[in-house]
Amino acid sequence: MALYGAVLPHTEAKDVLMSEEFELTLRVCAQDPGHLFCTVAGLRFLGPYELVPAGTSVVHDRYFDTDRGRLMHGRFALRLRQNRGRTLLGLKGKERIDARGAIRRLEIEGEWSEDMLDHVLEAAGFTPRRSPAFLLQDPVGTLSGLGLRVIQHRRMERTGMHVVDTRIQAEGIVGELTLDTVRYQAAGTVLIHHEIEIEASSQGSEYMVADLASLLREEFPDALCRWDHNKLITGLALQTLAAQNPAGHSSPEGIVVSEQWYERIEDWIRRHRDFLGQAEGHR
Repeated sequence: MALYGAVLPHTEAKDVLMSEEFELTLRVCAQDPGHLFCTVAGLRFLGPYELVPAGTSVVHDRYFDTDRGRLMHGRFALRLRQNRGRTLLGLKGKERIDARGAIRRLEIEGEWSEDMLDHVLEAAGFTPRRSPAFLLQDPVGTLSGLGLRVIQHRRMERTGMHVVDTRIQAEGIVGELTLDTVRYQAAGTVLIHHEIEIEASSQGSEYMVADLASLLREEFPDALCRWDHNKLITGLALQTLAAQNPAGHSSPEGIVVSEQWYERIEDWIRRHRDFLGQAEGHR
């Protein structure tokens, strides 16, 4: 979740945040992603940046859409997230990729509540809810009652690091770096994708995103590749292609996606870009 933005009207700051995310993603293309993640997690300085450990968590995400893909066609993604005992409802949309490979998108996210649900539906262009059925203890049931179905379910192990620019006297946090091991359920198996996300904490620190990404790629040549596709679209490609070809080498917990498989994912996304509502990247 982006750390800068504006609170939606008539809500408390701790509950609902509307913001613009600014981030860049690097896909792990090393033979041993786990070892690479351990090495990066052990870094404390990279160039002018200090990397401060921020803990680990296991995140469960579900994405929803109508049977006809109304949200996706409108370039929106509706996510229900469970993380550290919290249930969060989020809406992302209007994604665009700049010349440096950074992704900008709208994000609204807050604790699961009736007000939060109404805010998200309104932002996505849905008519106001007429049904009073809101189940605080059953978000999936509530969303299903509105004609929304789960289009993706994934589990992610996330290791976070605060990014501090040592050139700034106040030594404030300018962003976050996360090491994400994403497990998708597809074709009766688990497909494992590894990526590093770098996100700015304010508009004034957007410079850090591409800068730190370049430093990481210099530090680990041939081990990190630019990846312009968000986790939802990556997973949708995997779900569609998983039954056609082996995805990679096996691990005790699933199948690690191979380089050949990533080429197929890129090709599938290119051919379905209009349907997916994804912005064109600059290569």
